[in-house]
Amino acid sequence: MEEARRCLVFDPRVGLALLVFANLAAFSEQPFWMEMIWIGFLLLLMLLHRCFAMVGKSLLIFGGILCLQYWILPAAPGWVATSFSIFANYARRMMPCLMLGFLMIKI
Repeated sequence: MEEARRCLVFDPRVGLALLVFANLAAFSEQPFWMEMIWIGFLLLLMLLHRCFAMVGKSLLIFGGILCLQYWILPAAPGWVATSFSIFANYARRMMPCLMLGFLMIKI
């Protein structure tokens, strides 16, 4: 059992490289489909590390941010949409960094 768990531990260099890539992806302009692929990759990593609760929470948070950004804010009054659209956009962009950071802490 210990041997199977040991092969799922990140090498620190790999974890830092993934974290650098997540930060570059967060602060660069990228299409939505690429962001979804990156989120899917991180969710797959979480599943491989058997962090099922973390996968569920990440999906709920990311889905809530997408719901806020694409359905709730467009229907909200102008001042609410203006105030919270930047927050929702940056929260969505920083989500992969948070997911990877929590995964690195959990392992």
